[in-house]
Amino acid sequence: MITYCQRSVRRAASISNLSCPPRRRDLAQALIIARGLDPAAKLATARMLDPATASHSLGEVLGLGRVSANELYAALDWLGSEQDFIERRLGDAAAPGWLRCCSMT
Repeated sequence: MITYCQRSVRRAASISNLSCPPRRRDLAQALIIARGLDPAAKLATARMLDPATASHSLGEVLGLGRVSANELYAALDWLGSEQDFIERRLGDAAAPGWLRCCSMT
């Protein structure tokens, strides 16, 4: 579990410098980390991140404030459109000689 969470955080960090609205980027990072911590459906993830219904502190730690399901779906659409670029970037960051496998799916 720890290793999976570390990989999730690494994936989330890899998108921190991509050009997109900061809110969308922050939500995409939260989706990636949440999947490692507590995998759930997108609507359930929105509830986990929203301060009014949060089941953990991830939304608070990331400073997300209120989170709607529509915002998460928009962040997912953006992640899908950038998936190839993000996966290549993660592969380029791997140490030389290491097996490079990465999939955000």
